[in-house]
Amino acid sequence: MRTIEHVVSRHHPAFVVPALHLGLGRDDKVYLVLGGRQDGQALRLASDGSAQWFGRVGYAALAITATADGVIATAETHFPHRIDFWDREFNPLGSIDDFTANDTDGYYAPSAVEATPSGWFYAIDQHRRQVVRLKPGAVDKRITLTGLDPDATSKKGPVGLRVAEGLGLLYTAWPTTAGAGLVSVAKLDGEQVRSIPVCGRRASPSAATTWTTTAGSMSPPGGRRNRNGGR
Repeated sequence: MRTIEHVVSRHHPAFVVPALHLGLGRDDKVYLVLGGRQDGQALRLASDGSAQWFGRVGYAALAITATADGVIATAETHFPHRIDFWDREFNPLGSIDDFTANDTDGYYAPSAVEATPSGWFYAIDQHRRQVVRLKPGAVDKRITLTGLDPDATSKKGPVGLRVAEGLGLLYTAWPTTAGAGLVSVAKLDGEQVRSIPVCGRRASPSAATTWTTTAGSMSPPGGRRNRNGGR
């Protein structure tokens, strides 16, 4: 006797679970987002999967996060090239679209947005090699990443971003011209601290999350060294 099991999702068919992008909010909520042909879909839920709240966002949404008071930001690439802001119920709070996207540089920006304890968001404008500090209705400053490895490229895919305001550090994960990847760490003024090759493989938008910081150093989980000798 054979048994066939078919798992039926409770969500809309357009909400393709394997293609979701994960974001963690400062409000202790888990966020999932997925772009779509007409619009994108987002889901906020508690860490145990309860208290789910669905919202519609931009069609090219690639990343999502939220501040401690529940202001949500999504990073939308392609033609919109903007950071959208939303309240807890996914009502729009405006957007900032001064990010580079064109046929020459590519259409991957902004591919990442991070919320910080200060209440500010940081977004990557990788084609300009900048990180933007912003919130609804305001751009505080643009941080140029100086001394970035020349092999880092923004034309071969999304670039990842993580921010450690307490340590004064910015982490970015880049594809490289050689088809591999690297994780870069810089100060909050954009000055490069060090660059770590990612084991001969292309860096993903979430690659920066696999590294931990200790007093300004950078090491992978468990302190393992990569084949290039970095931590």
